[in-house]
Amino acid sequence: MKTSRITKKTIQEILRTSDLTKIYSVAKKSGVDISNKMNLFRFIEKYAPTKKIYDNAYQLVFVNKKFFDRPSKESKILRAIKYAKFQKSQGKTNYSKVLIIGNSNIYWASPAFEHQDYNKSVAFANCEKNREIAEKINKYLKFN
Repeated sequence: MKTSRITKKTIQEILRTSDLTKIYSVAKKSGVDISNKMNLFRFIEKYAPTKKIYDNAYQLVFVNKKFFDRPSKESKILRAIKYAKFQKSQGKTNYSKVLIIGNSNIYWASPAFEHQDYNKSVAFANCEKNREIAEKINKYLKFN
């Protein structure tokens, strides 16, 4: 019985697809103990054809998301709404965030520190539609 050897090029082509089933299969055929996720993580890092795949190896193995999908504006807005609902359920705390408008983006930041908040994060782009949504979310939160 002839067994075909798995080449580095074949492994890299499979890693580019980000198909977890194929990645697990090729890793197992390459002799990796796939029951230990750290081994699979190291396998992906070793054979990663691009810096993007290398940088996202952890995400691919442990979170099991397709990291090639880029979120659309709608999904960012939906995530902001979900985060606002979560914050509202927790009540106002020292870690509560509100949406503040910057020059090019709208940020989640502390209502006390606003732009000086070292832990602020981008919620979505600054445009007329998103400013209206941010205003509605902030009215819902009532943290100001």
